[in-house]
Amino acid sequence: LAASLVLLLSVASFMRFYAVNVDTPVGVHTSVNLPDGSGVEVNASTSLRYHPYWWFLSRKVELEGEAFFTVEKGRKFRVVSALGTTEVLGTTFNVFARGENYQVSCHTGSVRVSAAAKDFSVILSPNEQAKLEDSGDLMVSPLDSPAQAPGWTRNLIMFSSAPLRLVFDEIERQYGIVIETPAEMQQVYSGNFSLDQSVENILSLLCLPFDLTYERQTGNSYLVYPSED
Repeated sequence: LAASLVLLLSVASFMRFYAVNVDTPVGVHTSVNLPDGSGVEVNASTSLRYHPYWWFLSRKVELEGEAFFTVEKGRKFRVVSALGTTEVLGTTFNVFARGENYQVSCHTGSVRVSAAAKDFSVILSPNEQAKLEDSGDLMVSPLDSPAQAPGWTRNLIMFSSAPLRLVFDEIERQYGIVIETPAEMQQVYSGNFSLDQSVENILSLLCLPFDLTYERQTGNSYLVYPSED
């Protein structure tokens, strides 16, 4: 009996704590099928973790980076990151959780988004997004470009009033390069690019309206600086 109990506890412990880790490097997107048939499109430079043998008791995914989820109906589904948690029953949504930036967009169904630092949550309807403010509150607004899936899942990178340095950060992730920029960049950018074109073409289009110049350094490193220099 004691041996059977030990075996049972060992199996339960294995089921509870065994995890699958998915880590996508820069420049790579991948697809993940979860145990219940839910699907995840994982963006570049993203880490995702879940417990397959415990899945039907707790549908929980830990995320650092960005991913688009298509969730099958069932018990509560949670995506947990350092800055917040997103809860759904069955829907499609995108979670962006990188560093101090946290943003969730709902594309179908509805989702509940909770801020980790405050006892506060909002419910998003289709074509709405929630962004974590510096105050720790969640700001809800309409999606700028409503669609069934975010641009990056369709090989596009799209920006709306985004700080220019964050735009360069995303280009770095998608192309596996390093971009050195001026220390202080106050500009914001709205627009989109197709990832089918070369990074040099994207940098040329991006630098032009801000009177910036770029040049390639050694390897995959690029330097961006004001044109007057």
